[in-house]
Amino acid sequence: MRRKEVITSILLWLLLFVAILITPVNYHIGDTASEMPHAAKVAAEGWNYRVSGNNNASVVTCWLVPAIYNLTGISIPDIYRYLLTGIFAFTPILLYFLYKKVLSPGKAVIAASFFALLAPTYQEIPTRGKSMVAEPLAMGAVLLLLSDVRPKFKVPIVSLLVILALASHYTIGMFLLVWLGVMYLVAKNREEVSVPLIAGLVFFIVFFSLVAHGVIFYHLTHWNDLVDHSSIDVVISTILSTVPQSANTTLAHLEPIRNVSWTVGMTLPTSVQSVFMYAVIAVMLAGAVSLFYRRKIFSNMELSSCIAVSGVMSLIALYLPFMTKGLYVSAWIQVSALFLSILFGAACYWLRNRYSIPIAAVLLLAMYFLLR
Repeated sequence: MRRKEVITSILLWLLLFVAILITPVNYHIGDTASEMPHAAKVAAEGWNYRVSGNNNASVVTCWLVPAIYNLTGISIPDIYRYLLTGIFAFTPILLYFLYKKVLSPGKAVIAASFFALLAPTYQEIPTRGKSMVAEPLAMGAVLLLLSDVRPKFKVPIVSLLVILALASHYTIGMFLLVWLGVMYLVAKNREEVSVPLIAGLVFFIVFFSLVAHGVIFYHLTHWNDLVDHSSIDVVISTILSTVPQSANTTLAHLEPIRNVSWTVGMTLPTSVQSVFMYAVIAVMLAGAVSLFYRRKIFSNMELSSCIAVSGVMSLIALYLPFMTKGLYVSAWIQVSALFLSILFGAACYWLRNRYSIPIAAVLLLAMYFLLR
């Protein structure tokens, strides 16, 4: 990489890392309340692949976090807050190089910064360790697939990244399989896409059929059962009730999580947030128009197809009935932003070059502070 790209990468990493650290966290309810307690249980007792539950089907909560804890002694909340956040902070770097395939370097930086400041506004992200590991793996797979690396090196590495993304978080892995599917339809060299896609599908069926009593497939056919508003205390108490009283090590692992001091931040009135969010959407639509206007949308059909599908998936998330019952709209939109963020950078085409960076910076900061 050139010196300028190295500096840009460091700044993007710091932007996301610091933004997450200073953002209040919605930690004590919902799906996120169960990740760390499950990792603590595995760290204390080992992994039993037969135990049912989404978190028992992830290498992050069953292998990575428990291994780091047992080897280093770093508390599980700190592993999530700092180490996994550090892994997730590589995502905007990967996006920067991906976006440069259709944007100028300056506009690619703006687009990657948009994602870096949008992600923390979804206040659960620092506790979703599975997502924080899976998203950079998924983007690494897409970036490498669209690179000029020789197929004999590219295909096996991409296949491995796809499998690791699926093993980390099945939802991100499913998004990735959809993206690979649409890329296959428009790719010039379909063989390079077909092998990782088939490898991912085979792994998805075999792995999630064997672990956790196939609970993932159950949830895919029972969407309404996904909504969970259990508090952290309820989750921990449930875990403790399933282990022998003699298992004092489990309690020792779980108490630091019960007492963690992360809090939910104050939010603006919904009407204010809605107005600003519509403004952000309008800017992104302007970006889509600019890609068509300058025919950049046709310069990389694989990437363009992923942008289009991500937009459709965001719209679907807003109107699916079960989505409104939980926190899943934010989750889907945050994942879709991996590709949709490029539209924010593309919108800068309509500004004069000397004004694009300061105007974009003001909008980005306003978005972060208004929506967090």
